[in-house]
Amino acid sequence: HIIYRINRQILGREVPLYGPTILTHDEAVGILEWPHVSFNFIEGDEDASLTIPPHIEYVIADADGRYISAFRPLVFQPGDEAYFVLGLPWLRRYHTVFDFGQERIRFALAKLQVSCTRFIVRMRQLPLFLLICTYTWEIKN
Repeated sequence: HIIYRINRQILGREVPLYGPTILTHDEAVGILEWPHVSFNFIEGDEDASLTIPPHIEYVIADADGRYISAFRPLVFQPGDEAYFVLGLPWLRRYHTVFDFGQERIRFALAKLQVSCTRFIVRMRQLPLFLLICTYTWEIKN
């Protein structure tokens, strides 16, 4: 339940164990004071620390105009264990190279230009929020 602990630590309050963490108005207004979030990956003598800031990366707007934490558990079917995927917050900030020949993953900080379009569509009578983004980046050395 790492996602639960991250959201609780950031907000300083109880948050839902499953489902989205919806921010209050005061929390959304104070976003610039929130901490950066880092994940450290260590294997042998190699490590990588991936850090993202709150104001662009890990707070998103949903279809109803509410602000929610991008740290959300993924539950595929009721009763299943929740999963977390390092997804869009890190894809915006890091270029990821999957080196299958060497059996490793490499990360590089990306200098991004992002162009996004927001769509709201209906699926099974529920509004579905889609954010279609085009990313262009160059790798920083």
